[in-house]
Amino acid sequence: MDGAEPLDDARDESQPRRVGVPCPVHGLHYNPEQSSGCVICLREKQNSRKLLWGLAVSGAGLLLVVYFATRPESQAFERSEATMGLELAAVENAPDQPISTARLSPEPYRDTISQLEAVLYQTSPPDYQDMTRASRLGSQLGQEIRQQEASRRVVPAMSRLLAWSAALDAAQDVGYAPADLTRARSEWESLREQCFQPAAWFRTASPNLERAQTPPPPTVNRNTVRGLQKVARDMHHLIAVGRPGALRIGEITGDVVTAETRRVENGWRRWRDDWLKKLQKVADSFPAHPGMSANPNVLLAYQAMGQALHELRIVTVPVNETGVPFIYQREANFRAAESHLREAEGYLDRLGL
Repeated sequence: MDGAEPLDDARDESQPRRVGVPCPVHGLHYNPEQSSGCVICLREKQNSRKLLWGLAVSGAGLLLVVYFATRPESQAFERSEATMGLELAAVENAPDQPISTARLSPEPYRDTISQLEAVLYQTSPPDYQDMTRASRLGSQLGQEIRQQEASRRVVPAMSRLLAWSAALDAAQDVGYAPADLTRARSEWESLREQCFQPAAWFRTASPNLERAQTPPPPTVNRNTVRGLQKVARDMHHLIAVGRPGALRIGEITGDVVTAETRRVENGWRRWRDDWLKKLQKVADSFPAHPGMSANPNVLLAYQAMGQALHELRIVTVPVNETGVPFIYQREANFRAAESHLREAEGYLDRLGL
């Protein structure tokens, strides 16, 4: 050996061992020969550069928006309350080519309209893929009108359809609420009457259609709930047992290899391997996914529990190149896991079981 202090697993690890000098701002240790500051200082500098780049990109994007919005050929639209905020009225000024308000023949667009109505008038509960498909077909129909009616300016019909499809797309961001085509279908029928001449092949809603599209009530599987509650207890216990050991192990800064850095590396490696084995046992006890028809509180609890498990896994993943995570990072992951666990338990409590 090179005379360095031999490793001793029996040494007192009640206090963290640090290698380097303390940062005067954040108190973290770093090697001044290798770095201009601690990891938080470096991160703050990096974030400042990202902020400046973000401002520059945002400014360039704003200039592009202003340019396209003020071009002579651009179309300006404004909302109208006539179709519950989804219509757009053209404000374009071109006296040599007046805007046409006549209703269009639906025949050139029969294929796209039929596909769209097959989604809106389906006889089974819809999901968000159906909402996405309806939005895409509405946008496609608006573009087809634009291409087909190139000799006439049919801005109202085209813009109303595009606005309606955009609203459908935005309506999907509603968490775990079930997809609902009732309003979309009503708005489509209003748009269809305004934009197209009547056609015998247009579909209409039967008296039982809304009932057929209504999904069954959400379910609560008591075995799934009990399984999630047990996983939460196991993770709380695992944190209580493993956290002190993880925080007692020191951290490494710099590239100089010493007996102390080897001691820290070996101690962390032993703790990490044992931790991942115990964590895998908890992960293996997770109940099966409850399915999208389950009660939203069960789904949200399952999701939060998975996020807690993820935080406990990445306790072992360093943000540095030493192979040993900094102490502040370990503590941050433990706290995040506890926060997700409390969130999950709150969702389960709402079930009243």
